[in-house]
Amino acid sequence: MDLLQLTDFKPDMKVCTSLYGGVNTLFERINEVSRSKGKQNIPDAIIEGILLREQATLHDASAERVELVQAHVNKFARDSLLKVSQAGLDLTEHRTVFVGGGSILLREYIEKTGLVAKPIFVDNVRANVEGYQLLYENRKTVRPQRDS
Repeated sequence: MDLLQLTDFKPDMKVCTSLYGGVNTLFERINEVSRSKGKQNIPDAIIEGILLREQATLHDASAERVELVQAHVNKFARDSLLKVSQAGLDLTEHRTVFVGGGSILLREYIEKTGLVAKPIFVDNVRANVEGYQLLYENRKTVRPQRDS
C-alpha cells in the first residue's frame, strides 16, 4: 500500500511511504487458512467474485468458502486502515482517496469499518500508474523539504 498525503492539493513528500500488505497478501493468507483446514487453494477469480459479490460466484462457491473469504477480508480491511493511521495519516478528519484495483475490491469492506470519515474511491484501475507518471514528470517541483 502506497501512502501519500496532499497538503494544499500538493504532494507532501514528508508523509509518503509504502506499507507491506496489499491485496496479494490477503489472497495468500486466505489460501494459507484454506490449506490449513485441509482444503484446496481458492482461485483468485473466485476470491475476487466473492469480494465483488458477483451472483454467479456466490451461487457456485460453497458457503464455507464465502464465509472464510469474507471473515478474512473484514479483518484485513480493518487492520490495513489501522496501519495507515499509525503511519500518520488522519482518516477521521480529512478526505481519504483510495486508488487502485485493491481499493476497488475492498471498497465495501473499507466503508463498513467506519474508520474512514470521508472516503473517495477512484474506479480507474490505471489511476496508480497515471499518478506515478505525474509525480515523475513533476519531480523537480515536488522535492521533500528539509527541516532546518
